[in-house]
Amino acid sequence: MLHYDFIKKKLIFTDSKMLSFLHEIYREQRYLMNISDEMLSERLEHLIINLIELDFYGGKSLIIKQGKMASALIDVFEEFNLRNIDYSPLIETVLSRFEKHAKFMNCSSILKQLKDCAGEKCLFKYTYKKYLDLLRKGDVRLKLASSYNDDGFNVAIRDDEINIIHQLLNARIITEDGSEIPIKDDIIIRSAFSDYYVGCFSVTIDPKIFLTSDYDACLIIKNADIFAQEVIDRYQDNYNNSTILFGPVEYIDPYIYLKSKNKIEFVKTIYYKYETEFRFVAFDRIWINKEEERKINIDMKKIDYDIIEK
Repeated sequence: MLHYDFIKKKLIFTDSKMLSFLHEIYREQRYLMNISDEMLSERLEHLIINLIELDFYGGKSLIIKQGKMASALIDVFEEFNLRNIDYSPLIETVLSRFEKHAKFMNCSSILKQLKDCAGEKCLFKYTYKKYLDLLRKGDVRLKLASSYNDDGFNVAIRDDEINIIHQLLNARIITEDGSEIPIKDDIIIRSAFSDYYVGCFSVTIDPKIFLTSDYDACLIIKNADIFAQEVIDRYQDNYNNSTILFGPVEYIDPYIYLKSKNKIEFVKTIYYKYETEFRFVAFDRIWINKEEERKINIDMKKIDYDIIEK
C-alpha cells in the first residue's frame, strides 16, 4: 500500500484505492478519537518501530502492506488527518533514530551462527559486552517489575510492567440486570496483584533490538528447554518461598482489545511486539524481603551457547 523513501524522506503511496477503503472503515469506528495528540504520536512512533525492517548489512526498509500492525498505523495516519495535523515531521523524527544503523562488523559470522540455530529451540539474551563474563559464568538475574518504569531507561526498555492502561471507545460495564454503566474517559486499568520479579529473553535475533535498546552483545542459548529448567530449579533452590513461571508474552492493542488469555505478568502492549519476548516471572507467596534484583547461578556446562558481539 505504501512505503517510505529514505532518500527523499517521504511516504510513497502505491495503492490509493485500498488506503481510501481503509480510511473509510476507520472513520466509521474512529476508536482513537478520544486519545490525546501526545498518545497518538506515541502510538505512531511505536508502530513504525515495529514495522521498520533492518538487516545486519546496514539495510533498512519500511514497507506497509497488510496485517494488524500495518492497519493500525494507517488508522493513526487517518486520525491525524481528521485532526488536521501533519504527521510527516513525526515520521521523520522516528526514522532519524535509525540513521546510525550500519553494517555489523562481523555480520557474516552472525549469519552463520543464526543458520546453526535453524530448527533449534533458541533463546536470545540481549545485553552489554561488559556483562558477558558474568553470563558465561552462569549469572542470571531477575529484576522487580516495577523497576522498569524508570525515566532513565530508553523507550525500548522502559515499561510499566505492573499496569496496562486500556482506552476503549464507549467502554461500558454491564451489570447482571443488563444495565450499562459508562466508564469515565473510557479508561480501564488492569494491574498485577503485586510486584514480581521478571527476567526477559527473546526468541528472535533482530538488529532493531540492538539499535533501539543500545545493546552491543547477545547470548545465544541453543537448548532453551534445558536452560529454562535450570533457571527454574536454581531459583527454587535459592528462594523456596517463591513461585517461578516461564512462558511467552502475549501482545495486545490497548485501544482495541481488553480480553487476554494470559495473566497480566505475561501480557504487554503491541508496541513491544518486535521483541518476541519469553520471560521468567517469579513472585513470593509471602513478601519478606523485596530486593530490587535477585541473582542465581546456573551450571553453564549444561548449556549450549554462543555469543554475538556488535
